[in-house]
Amino acid sequence: MALLRHLLPVGPLVVLTALASGVVGFVYAHEPARDVVALSVDRERPAGEPVLVSGTVASVADGRLVLSGDGGSTDLVIPTGAAVEDLQALPAGSLATGARVNVGAERSDFGVALTGVVVVAER
Repeated sequence: MALLRHLLPVGPLVVLTALASGVVGFVYAHEPARDVVALSVDRERPAGEPVLVSGTVASVADGRLVLSGDGGSTDLVIPTGAAVEDLQALPAGSLATGARVNVGAERSDFGVALTGVVVVAER
């Protein structure tokens, strides 16, 4: 009987702890899936800001250039009198310090890989 009186105050605490553990386990077992949010930011470019477009030439006709890339196809108008140039390979070692260049590169899991260098001739 003395042992029962000693355990009586602890009994409700044990029952309450077991009940709370059961509720927490039930809630975590039936937790709803987290929401997946896809954000799309559509901002207009200020007038005169350059737009960079990349892709593969799909067609050239009637003063129009069609590029196909990751974002779909892009139709560009070629202005009358626009300079169209043929790229030529430079001899080895002819790239000088201070030359104006455009560099092509691709990011990968292993770092940045150089895909091309275009030297812009001085006028």
